[in-house]
Amino acid sequence: MRHGWLALAETTPRDCDREEKRIANIVSRRKFQSKLRTFLVVMIVFAALLGGITYLLQKPAREPAWRYDGQFHKLIEGVDRLEVECIDSRAHFEVSDPAEVKEVIERFCFSRDQYGGETCACSHVRIEWYRGREVVATVHLAHVGTVRWEKFPGRWALLTNESTVWVFQWLQGHGFAAHHIR
Repeated sequence: MRHGWLALAETTPRDCDREEKRIANIVSRRKFQSKLRTFLVVMIVFAALLGGITYLLQKPAREPAWRYDGQFHKLIEGVDRLEVECIDSRAHFEVSDPAEVKEVIERFCFSRDQYGGETCACSHVRIEWYRGREVVATVHLAHVGTVRWEKFPGRWALLTNESTVWVFQWLQGHGFAAHHIR
């Protein structure tokens, strides 16, 4: 076999056709391999998505840690006075107006399903609930919508969204700064 110009001069049209077919085969094979790789990647992604969706559909709903059945409201029956203190600033107020005490009790609503979980262990606001001279409950609020009280069945309880907004506004209405309530 000759190399260089001589080899080119000795090339016949038949050799050229064979070389073109060989190059076309290589190109065709590479295109096929590229398409096959793309197809396989798409299939793997599809299978992963399908598997994830199947997992989510079969996964049982998360069970609540406990259910609110009025435990706190039973504890505060007959309350006639509240003392509220912001622990960070020492801001303090007292509520003894029966209409306002009643409104606070009615607006203090817990989410029925309580999922527990972790939250800030620090309490920013303390509310003491009095029946006469006796403190029947002490509630600690952390980040307003998260509540803990003595004899509490879980770590922290969650107020409903509406109750959280109302409690935040109620505290601000009594002079608590927003950054102390959080």
